[in-house]
Amino acid sequence: MAADRLGVSVYSIMYCVKTSNLCSSILALPSLIKHVQSFSQLQLGGDVMFVFLSRDRETDLQFINDYKPKGGHRQFRILLHGPVGAGKSSFINSVFSVLEGKICHKATVCNIIQTSFTKKYMTYKLKKGDQKNVYPFVLNDMTGLSNINWKHRRVYEKDMKMAMKGHIRDEYKFHPQSALSETDPFFNRNPTVNDKAHILVTVFDANTINQLDESVAETIQEIRDEATELGIPHVAILSKIDEACPEIREDIKNVCQSRALQKKIQLLSKLVGIPENCIFPVKNYNSEKKLNHEIDALILNTLRHLIEIGEEYLSRTPHVADLIKTDDVCSETRSDETNVRRSQEKVHSLRKTVKIPDSCDHPVKTYESAEIILFHLENF
Repeated sequence: MAADRLGVSVYSIMYCVKTSNLCSSILALPSLIKHVQSFSQLQLGGDVMFVFLSRDRETDLQFINDYKPKGGHRQFRILLHGPVGAGKSSFINSVFSVLEGKICHKATVCNIIQTSFTKKYMTYKLKKGDQKNVYPFVLNDMTGLSNINWKHRRVYEKDMKMAMKGHIRDEYKFHPQSALSETDPFFNRNPTVNDKAHILVTVFDANTINQLDESVAETIQEIRDEATELGIPHVAILSKIDEACPEIREDIKNVCQSRALQKKIQLLSKLVGIPENCIFPVKNYNSEKKLNHEIDALILNTLRHLIEIGEEYLSRTPHVADLIKTDDVCSETRSDETNVRRSQEKVHSLRKTVKIPDSCDHPVKTYESAEIILFHLENF
């Protein structure tokens, strides 16, 4: 093995230096260089670009267990979407499996790829080991995108915009002929920063990248443009890499050196405009009956990247409308109605100055919190 040959070369040079045999040390250098190059190619696949991949399972798991959203936000929202059968629900199940330490089936999966099996907008919360607390991030699963017709793609695009902005409530049933309307009971009129998507993740099937329909790719690009306008980062997950790449199917460790995988990632980047270093290869749990350390490592590393990239969105200064939180039942508000009305009048007058639309104006939870916000606005 390359690693063994490298070790022998290093040992030989160290021995020659120790015994003051300078000539032998110099003669051994070309062999050392050759074995270093061979070892680098083994680990990184030569010029293959997957240097950002980590298989340090324990370090990534510790990062995820210790993670807390910045800015006092309660939860970090990961919004998944993509073509029908790409592996969105399977990725959610895989994340549950890794973090719960057993094979899980929280999201329903269907292996017959005809129409999307996901019919409802669902938020998946993950409980920590003690089951009393939950991780401060959630995953949302969208219905699959297909090339049925132009109208279906437009409806999908509108629903995606609603989801990114936090307007869709849980359990909303997707309708292929009509998007969510503002009169629908599942329309969230006043979304908070916790309702909005903090990172958009498009999931693709590595087997079907070559056959990705042009119209579907255009729809994904349009959704990407909308996410950019909202300041939401956009990345991709490339699933089923073991099915698409024989060397990975033989050994999942070969993911870092697979040229076939590299070509697929390069092609996907050209098709939808996502940078190559924002496309993360993943092997989901599908047929396995027990966990695999290497599969775990890829999933955890991808999840960590999603959190780190999405934190850039959370680290930005939140909008004033997000700072003024909604509280349906608030005794403090009822007990000091005069002060609240005065604060709301100030918010109304300042809204015109900072150009906040009526739809983003939320009632304040307490008089004191409103006064703090107004103080900063007036001195901005």
